[in-house]
Amino acid sequence: MPSSTAANARPVVPRTITVLSVRGMDCGRCEKAAKARLKALDGVIKVTARTLTGEITLGSEHPLDEGTVRAATETLGFTVIALTVRNTGAASAG
Repeated sequence: MPSSTAANARPVVPRTITVLSVRGMDCGRCEKAAKARLKALDGVIKVTARTLTGEITLGSEHPLDEGTVRAATETLGFTVIALTVRNTGAASAG
């Protein structure tokens, strides 16, 4: 029986998308800090941050605690204006 490797592993698809509108994310360094800090949250698979729109998008394996997401974002000096969550409908791996 062949062994499982990263090459034939299925990509992890986010089941939940959390979108934050923030104020104070003004530069590339801010984007980098947001990505690093929020990627460290349990269950987060992918983070995108865009200074032009003031938007941070988190893809996660499960719904995230909104208080935790807000607190992590605000520790970076950003103000969370809005936070929305939606289920992607993706099936869990396994």
